[in-house]
Amino acid sequence: GYRIAIAFHKQFDLGNVNVEISCFDLAGNEDRVSSSFSVEEDRIAPRLEQLYSDLSYLTIVLDEEAKCEYSDEQFTYGEGTAMIPNDFAKKHQAAIGQDVYYIKCRDQFDNELSVVVYP
Repeated sequence: GYRIAIAFHKQFDLGNVNVEISCFDLAGNEDRVSSSFSVEEDRIAPRLEQLYSDLSYLTIVLDEEAKCEYSDEQFTYGEGTAMIPNDFAKKHQAAIGQDVYYIKCRDQFDNELSVVVYP
């Protein structure tokens, strides 16, 4: 048994895609398999659904999972302080203590939401 791996890179159109794969061995035997999947595109930034604070935290809730950062001045995403959790989530928190919060959130497709909050 030899193993041969061949990778093909193809850009698919949006929508449903059906792919058929055929493999042949040295004896001429053939095996076929097919797979179906959907190709989607996301160009919409996360949207702010809720904003509230208590004595300890400023909390934001988004309509989709994203990573969020904040600062007390304008900044470029990647240079801010990570909000809690520092991962893709819909709900994020920052410690109370600033007069203004510049917040930036990015989803997995790099669509960015920017908001300014004065608690």
